Amino acid sequence: MEPKTFSPAAKDIYKQALRYVILKEREVRETGEITVAQLFELANLIVESTEKSEQLNSFAVYYFDTADITHSHVINTAIFATVLVRGIGYSEDDLVKVCATALLHDIGVAKVDSAIFNKPIKQLKPHEINAIKNHSGFGYEIIVQSDDKLEGLAQSVFQHHEKGDGSGYPGQLTEKEMLPTAQILSLIDVYESLIHPRDHRDALIPPLGIQELIKQEGKRFSKPLLKALIETISLYPTGCYVKLNSGELARVIKTNKHLPTRPQVKILFDARRQSTKQQILDLARNNLAFIQTCIPPPGMRKIE
Repeated sequence: MEPKTFSPAAKDIYKQALRYVILKEREVRETGEITVAQLFELANLIVESTEKSEQLNSFAVYYFDTADITHSHVINTAIFATVLVRGIGYSEDDLVKVCATALLHDIGVAKVDSAIFNKPIKQLKPHEINAIKNHSGFGYEIIVQSDDKLEGLAQSVFQHHEKGDGSGYPGQLTEKEMLPTAQILSLIDVYESLIHPRDHRDALIPPLGIQELIKQEGKRFSKPLLKALIETISLYPTGCYVKLNSGELARVIKTNKHLPTRPQVKILFDARRQSTKQQILDLARNNLAFIQTCIPPPGMRKIE
């Protein structure tokens, strides 16, 4: 489709985050613990970048690598969570805390036997599923042993697979019992997984991922959080490809918070699939044009 358009600055931050997550996982595998130095500095970089532009959000939508899915999942979750809580109105300090928590939310995976974790989901036996579910508890232990001042952060990591209706794990907590950050991570963790491929299924395009979550509205996920997800990350998030009612193909370059179905797009190809001058069209200001469908991303995009 289109030549790479991601900014070098956003790409560098994403690569830094990937290196950090891989390094922390290696530390746990080799020593059983981590050092949390640079965690909040990295979280602050992500917060600042998402405030300046939607480039990192575009990476989170578009980047996946089936050979590296666990690490990109963590980074994408941190980016989406940051965008969501900014839309809710969190302070800058709280934005950094949520982002930092997201960056460590799956650190416990490093203590799960990789042979089990990398096994196709359909082949997992009950005891292996239980072993994987232990990762949230492992994450809590790793974090508090590394720095007991991060108890609150560790509690959110411990709860990030809980669901509002009590169907989650490890404590079957209800929405009222969950920490606010854990509720956010629970929602974003599922959303990120839905819009990227897994061994047992293809990725869902973002609107279908949202639809899957809406089915759980008021049950597993709260209505206010789902509303904020739609308004901030949007039905058609920055970076996704769409087909307009004119037959033209375009890429979303900016979302409109209060009009999630009418973002700003860049026209890439006309109805005959011929390259165009890449006209920018704000659908919020053009009532005749609208998105007909979202198009799956054209193959795997790696960070080079």
